[in-house]
Amino acid sequence: MTPENDDRRPPQEPDTQPEKSKSTLEALNDTAVGQKPARR
Repeated sequence: MTPENDDRRPPQEPDTQPEKSKSTLEALNDTAVGQKPARR
């Protein structure tokens, strides 16, 4: 595990990962938008 990854998403607080959640949400949004542009 690189220090960058650790700094980005600390495994100590998996419940408190706004960056990870945002990334997942953004990824899902990107996929949804790409598949269903009408949704936006």
